Amino acid sequence: MGRNVITCPLDHRRPVELFCWNFHTLSNSKPGSLTAKEFAVIRKHPLVGASILGSIPSMKALLLVILHHHERFDGKGYPQGLEGDQILLWARMTAVVDTYHALISDRPYRQGFTPDKALQVIQEVRGTQLCPKCVDVFLDLLSRREKNLAVTP
Repeated sequence: MGRNVITCPLDHRRPVELFCWNFHTLSNSKPGSLTAKEFAVIRKHPLVGASILGSIPSMKALLLVILHHHERFDGKGYPQGLEGDQILLWARMTAVVDTYHALISDRPYRQGFTPDKALQVIQEVRGTQLCPKCVDVFLDLLSRREKNLAVTP
């Protein structure tokens, strides 16, 4: 019972599921590149998501994470073009994990990268797309996890 659990009231689940499904389907299921118009819609999903989830009291603490998870450390992200420490730490951490997940996941237009290749890409965008400190922590946690998994009783 000591864990903090974010709950979604039953009456809010269906609209939230539909919202997530629509953007996920458009961005991840279309073969080939998105058109400029489709990408413009995708770039709005943090704003739309924060707007929808803002009505759920238990989600209020996550609104800035949702809103800023596509901001880039170098200021070239969206929706607001924030940079560096202007981006909430949780959003910067989420961006690293979201990038890793996107890279290792299969898409209609490409096969997912191997974990090693995904980590190489993450290191390449460290300091531009992704917060360098958050990348370092992510890599450290993965390294520790690998060491713990390699230890046999």
